[in-house]
Amino acid sequence: IDRIAASHGDGEHYAEDMTDPANWRAGDLVEVVSTENGDPLTVGDVATIAGDRVGMCIPVTMPHLPHCYFMMPKELRFHSRPSS
Repeated sequence: IDRIAASHGDGEHYAEDMTDPANWRAGDLVEVVSTENGDPLTVGDVATIAGDRVGMCIPVTMPHLPHCYFMMPKELRFHSRPSS
């Protein structure tokens, strides 16, 4: 059964449970829900997952950032998966 990414209501259907960060992949968009350690992102920002996890951290980037930043899954919420 396909699941709707109900946490954000984008109306898209995903085969995976998108509330589980293990199902996120590079290129997915995530919303920042909290920040720690002085990250330059703020709550409400929508960032792009930049690649594979490094340990528990997820690399994310935004157009205005000079490089990617590593954030914990608890700081992020799945937003959407752009069409390919």
